[in-house]
Order: sequence, then C-alpha cells, then structure tokens
Amino acid sequence: MLNSFAGINRNQMALSNKFAANLIFCALENEIAIDVAYRKKVSGSEITDGLPNYKIMKQIALRKRYSLIYPLMIKIAPWLIIFLFPIQWCVAIIGSVFFHQTSTESIRLLPTTLQNRELIRLAIAQEPQFSRLEQLIQPMSVFKLGRRLGLLFVLRSLFAHLIFIRAIFSKKNKQKRDMVLHARDSFLLLLIGYDISCGSDIVLTDDHYQRWSYILSHLAKDFRIVQHGFLDDGIHFPNKYGNVSKIYLRDKSFLKQFQRIYTLTESQLYSPKIEITKTPISKEALFLASSFPAIEHEIELIKIIRNNIRIPIIIKLHPAHTYDERKNQLLALADLSVEAEINPACLIFVSYNSFMEFDYLQNNMQTVSIARAGGVAQAYEEILKLLMHIDK
Repeated sequence: MLNSFAGINRNQMALSNKFAANLIFCALENEIAIDVAYRKKVSGSEITDGLPNYKIMKQIALRKRYSLIYPLMIKIAPWLIIFLFPIQWCVAIIGSVFFHQTSTESIRLLPTTLQNRELIRLAIAQEPQFSRLEQLIQPMSVFKLGRRLGLLFVLRSLFAHLIFIRAIFSKKNKQKRDMVLHARDSFLLLLIGYDISCGSDIVLTDDHYQRWSYILSHLAKDFRIVQHGFLDDGIHFPNKYGNVSKIYLRDKSFLKQFQRIYTLTESQLYSPKIEITKTPISKEALFLASSFPAIEHEIELIKIIRNNIRIPIIIKLHPAHTYDERKNQLLALADLSVEAEINPACLIFVSYNSFMEFDYLQNNMQTVSIARAGGVAQAYEEILKLLMHIDK
C-alpha cells in the first residue's frame, strides 16, 4: 500500500479508485497505531491480553460487562462488519437515484461530537470573511452521500472499496481482525473522500489525527483543524499526513506538535468562552472531570480526599467514554454529579489530563492535573497546598 502521497496530483487522487482505496487503508493503519500507543499506556493498570487494537478502553469495558461471551462477540464482529458492506453499497446506490448536488460555496464542518461543533464555530467566529459563507455539517450517512455524489461516484466508491477489502485480506490474522474492526465505516470514508475531493469548500474538523483528518489532509483543498485537546507525542504513525491550511490553537506551545504531523501553512490562537454554572456547593467544591482510562487514579484520589479533607465533591463523567461498573463506585463518592453539558463552578478543578483545564484557568479557577503532578499522591499534595493558600 502507499506510504507517501508526495508528488501525486490532487485531481488525479480524486479520480483514481486505487488511490482512494490506498488512502483509506493508510488512514486506518494510522488509527491502529493510535490504539497500539494507547494500549501501551493502560497495560500497566488494565489487562489487555486478547483484546483487539480497536478502541481499547471500550474493549476493556465490554469485556468486563460481558465476560464469558466477549470472546465470541469479538470473533463474530469482523464477519458482521463484512456482511454489512453490501447493505451499505445498496443504500448508497438507492440514494444516488435521488441525486441532488449542491454547488453553493460553503464552510463544511466535520465535528467529532455535538459539543465540539460549537467549538469549531467559536474558533472561526473571529474570521470575518466566513460570515458570508453557509456553514454545512458534513453528511455522515451513505444514503445522503449517495444522493450528493450520484451513481457514477457511488460506483467508483464501491470499486475502490473492493480494492480496499482485498488489501485487508492480505494482512496476517490478528492484523486482519484489527483492520476489519476499524473498517466498519470504510465505505462511508470513501464516499466522504470523493465528496471532499470534488468540492472547493473550506473543511473544518476538531479531529487532531484520526482517520478523518488523515483523509481530509490529503484531499481537501482548504483543510483546517480546531484544537480541542492535548496531543500524544508517543504515537508513531506508519503513514505520512498531508496538508493543513490553518490550525486554530488554544496555546502556541502546541504548534510544534502539529507541525510534527502535518505540513502546516498557518496557525491562529483562539480562546472560546464556556458557560460556567453555579451550583449550591460550587463556592467550596472540588470538581473532578472524569476520564474512563484514568478511573482507577480518580477513585483512589477522591477516596484519599474523602478520608482526609472536608470538601464537597462534584463529578462529571466524560460524555464520549464508555464506562464499566467502576462508574458507580466513582459517582458514589460525589456530593453532586452533573450532566455532560454542565460546566460547574468550583474552588478547584481536578482531572487526569483534561483539556477543560484551559477553560477553568481562563475563568480564574485553580486547577490540578493528576498526570502532570506525577501521580495520585502528588496531586493530593497539590490540592492541599492550594487549599492552604486559599484559606489564607
């Protein structure tokens, strides 16, 4: 498969089924690299033997939930994904019968979550030239994309998908399983690739380096990224990313990390303002923004705080994470739990390594990161020091 796209004309990319198949293949290889890096990080605190390199924390939660039948589920899942491919092809072909192409110049948004859709809009609000352009959410269904592209491009996507599937089956057994699991939306990715390569829209996403950004960086004529979190320098990507016209950064210290991944034209700082909600206990409370991969550290820290300090605890679960039964153990330690859309005011904001810390610092609140403190004991000491300083 192709490992580099240097020297290939972008218009030729859009017309070559083989290139499109290679592009998706390389995008998913890079996504597997993300899972491999994540697996190494959690292997010290979680048992990962026998799990596929696919959404590793979700697999840990699923194995704990379904225990005995989990191995059977993992064996069936790749075959179910392959079985669903022909159904997706048919749905796209049916959509193409109702072909309706839009030609209006627009800004196309590809958010990873509903919350991050607003983040993208906040970042580009400082660009006055965008005010005259319509903002469109990138269609994410094979039917809608079939309708946008028409029969010719749907058939091209189908042929490219067959080339892609053939490439998957050339892999070794474990690699094949990982790739098939990641390929669950590979036909959708191909349709999006053809859709993007045929247009002249400005395309924005909050995705840092997953499959969407890999594809967009090679196909979009004006591709932009809005930073929504931290980047991991420990990931070794097998395939080279493409071009980014502009990256909207929360802090200039992140610029070099993005430059390590992309060929970057321009960067710009932005500072979104979030709505902080007061609760009855906010003035005295410690707020923990939970992240499932760090749940053991979070439980340990909150237990230490409960045993040694009299301070109300507010906890919010990560809206995009799948939790196991430890969720109830964590929430039982809280005086108040809040929904995903609520950002509670607090005395001290605590997380393992959440990007929300930037939002709370911007609102003049004290923050502690378990990861940056060096562990649970060190984070507890930092909290004690902050409380002593506040009391003075």
